Amino acid sequence: MAFWNAPNAVEDHAKRACEAVLESKRATLRLYASGVWKGLPPLTTRFGIHRASVMVGHFGAVRRMSYTALGDGVNLAARLEPLCKQYGVTVLASETIVKDAAPDFVFRRIDRVAVKGKTQGIDVYELLGKRGEEIRGLDRFERYEEGFTRYLARDFDGVIRLLEGQLDDAPSRVLSERCRELRGEAPPADWNGVHVASTK
Repeated sequence: MAFWNAPNAVEDHAKRACEAVLESKRATLRLYASGVWKGLPPLTTRFGIHRASVMVGHFGAVRRMSYTALGDGVNLAARLEPLCKQYGVTVLASETIVKDAAPDFVFRRIDRVAVKGKTQGIDVYELLGKRGEEIRGLDRFERYEEGFTRYLARDFDGVIRLLEGQLDDAPSRVLSERCRELRGEAPPADWNGVHVASTK
């Protein structure tokens, strides 16, 4: 776990968190391509990013004191990291991160989800890269977002048709499969698109 804005104030901490994730991904790629890795299979590192007000300080027993962050916001970030696996992505960011960092970074809205242990849904986004840098597959990501908008509007057939040519993209495949299930058994009238995650 890494956190910013404590113990000293950091005005752009959401942006710094995004940059740290992207640099971590670049560093691991360099490591796996180096002779140090010696042909071993690469590992998958996943990230969850969230901004919230939490408790920060020294916690624990006198002999085992730890400077850390505690609270619901920390728990949400911890839930986002393993949730990446369900969508086949390596980074998921919350709405609060996107609100602060969108001027400098590109995101793809992935889903509206209630993480394990929660009932209220939040929109989650994949961090794609910095604005101004080349982002491969951007047209496919934009098509996915159009599909997700149709999903929220209950146009499940439209989503399936729109995404049928890019099912090698893991989130597109996940959303298409979900729409096929919903097409067979229509959701209730008060359905709001929230997917309830059953696992951490």
